[in-house]
Amino acid sequence: MPKLPLTTESEFGCDDRASRSYYAYTHGAVYWVTVTRGIKGNDVGCSSVRRFNREAYKSRKAELVGKGQTSDGTLAGLTASTFSGIISSGYIIDDLVNNRWIEIGIASTDPAKRRISAWSSELQFGTSAASKVGYGSPAMVADLDTESISPPTPEELKGAADSSALTIVARPRATYTDAARYTNTQGSVMLKVEFLASGTIGRIDVEKPLKNGLTESAVFAANRLVFLPPTYKGKPYTTTKKVEYSFTIY
Repeated sequence: MPKLPLTTESEFGCDDRASRSYYAYTHGAVYWVTVTRGIKGNDVGCSSVRRFNREAYKSRKAELVGKGQTSDGTLAGLTASTFSGIISSGYIIDDLVNNRWIEIGIASTDPAKRRISAWSSELQFGTSAASKVGYGSPAMVADLDTESISPPTPEELKGAADSSALTIVARPRATYTDAARYTNTQGSVMLKVEFLASGTIGRIDVEKPLKNGLTESAVFAANRLVFLPPTYKGKPYTTTKKVEYSFTIY
C-alpha cells in the first residue's frame, strides 16, 4: 500500500467469520485490502449461524458483483473476480484453502485513479517479502503535499465541472462500553467533524454527548473515518459535517 494503513477489525454477530481491513489514502484515492477469515465460537446466544464456507464466499461475491460489472480470472495464482462500481473497482479473491477470502480495491471519484490492474499486479500472497504493518496507523495518514483550496460557495458548486462531494468510503463502528451496557445507557452521540483536504480527520467537536464512555467511543470511531475529500475544479478542500453514532441495546 502507498502508506502505513489504518487498520480496522470487525466480527459479524452470529456469523463464524471476522475481518481485518487496511486503508490508505493518497492523492484522491483510497486503497484497501480486507481479509475475512473463518473463526469459531461466535454463535453464543444465536438462534442460527451463517457458516464460513464456499456459500458464504459466493454470497459476499454476489454483494460486490451486484454493485456493477464483473469478470472472473486469476490473481497471484488464485481464482479472483473483478468488480466495478460508481466510485470503486477491485477484486474478491478465493483463498478458502487457507480459510480466508481477500478483497482489494481502489475508491476514487476520478476514473483514471481506479485502475486496479496496475496495483494488483504487484500483490503477492503467502510470502515473507512484505513488511508487517502490525496495528497500523491510528488514523488515516495525510497527504502532506496536498494542493488544497478554500471551500467554494454553494453558488460556485452549482454545475461546476470536475467537482465532487465528500464521500465516506468506510465507517468503523463505535463500540459499546461495558459501563454503558451495565447501566443500560442508550441514545446517540452527535459530532461535528472536520474532513481535511489532505484525507485525514481534523477537529472533532461534541454537540450531543452520552455518558459511560460512549462519547469517547464515538470520537475514537470518527477519527478513523475513511473518506474522499470533496473537490472543486479538481482540487480538494476541507469541509465540516455532522456525524451521528447511535447506541442501542437489543
